[in-house]
Amino acid sequence: MITRTLSNSLFAFAMIAVIGACGAPSNDTAAIQEQPQEGIQIQEVEGTWEDIDASSFRQHMSDNGAVVVDVRTDGEVAQGMIPNAVQIEFNSAEFNSKFAELDKSSPILLYCAAGGRSGKSMQLLKDMGFNKVYNLEGGIGAWQAAEMPIEIPE
Repeated sequence: MITRTLSNSLFAFAMIAVIGACGAPSNDTAAIQEQPQEGIQIQEVEGTWEDIDASSFRQHMSDNGAVVVDVRTDGEVAQGMIPNAVQIEFNSAEFNSKFAELDKSSPILLYCAAGGRSGKSMQLLKDMGFNKVYNLEGGIGAWQAAEMPIEIPE
């Protein structure tokens, strides 16, 4: 009987200690949560980040200051690209630094072969603080299927 009462008392004491510990974070935990992850600079901005079709993409190309960016490889670009586009290859070591040179308030229109890399690029640009980014759904394949113009780079 004494053993059972002692067990119940220990259990009750342990539960009180656990519940009390859950009430507030320790100073160590708070310090860790306040420090940003090394090498990642995420900026909170309001804006537009959309997947759009070829027709809408073409319309946004005439937006004031719009920059059309092809994130495909050199080999893919050699097959043809959207007129007046600049290439910033998705897997390039200079990807971040080349985008850092662009005006974050200018509309950025992204495309790749099918929309995957440009979709990932859109999220990266959002994290970098760009506030108006459009991704061509279906990539240059959708652009060509809509009979939009392409040019072969020299």
